[in-house]
Amino acid sequence: MPVIELVNASKTYRRGSELITAVRDVHMSVEPGEFIAIVGPSGSGKTTLMNIMGCVDKPDGGIVRIDGVETNSLSERELTRIRAQKIGFVFQQFFLLPTLTAEENVLLPAVFIGNGSNSGRKHALELLGQVGLGSRAKHLPDQLSGGEMQRVAIARALINKPKILLADEPTGNLDSRNAESILRIFRDLNDTGITMVMVTHSPELASHAQRVFHIKDGTVDGVVETATTLGG
Repeated sequence: MPVIELVNASKTYRRGSELITAVRDVHMSVEPGEFIAIVGPSGSGKTTLMNIMGCVDKPDGGIVRIDGVETNSLSERELTRIRAQKIGFVFQQFFLLPTLTAEENVLLPAVFIGNGSNSGRKHALELLGQVGLGSRAKHLPDQLSGGEMQRVAIARALINKPKILLADEPTGNLDSRNAESILRIFRDLNDTGITMVMVTHSPELASHAQRVFHIKDGTVDGVVETATTLGG
């Protein structure tokens, strides 16, 4: 069963008197444990598509299923629960709270669902160790490099043990060395069974996914299987 399934998904926004169709009749199916990339020019609908997958935006038309659950008719509380329990988010901007330490930033989503206990803190520290920041747990964001802040953000996305990790231009603010480090973390996470969906402008980054969905004018313009899928 697909962990993400979109059937004729569409999303339209109003800008003044103008209607903008950001996503139009998209069919997509992502299997558990897949690593896919979504690429396309600015304004093509990539981020809106990811927001639909992440239950942040509701489609105006079509069907969205997350881990077998049809989300269209769910309440905001039910969508929040799906986001908290099944989906982790990583963004180009790190969105770390400046007054919280790395450990506290990682723990924050667990606190929201009532798991800020000692076991939650232990898990936060384990995740920081997993991304190579075990010694930086007590540091504030302004004491960390850009690459370190993104690794904290990845650890935060994993705190509630999601099945799906959605990453929107996750290396957009990083140099090539740090971008390579983040990609290596994503590949390692995918190897543990986490489903990865990455939005990127970078053909090089996209080539590390198993399938690449090309988006143009809000529609899927083509799907390419990469050498990763073919064992290259």
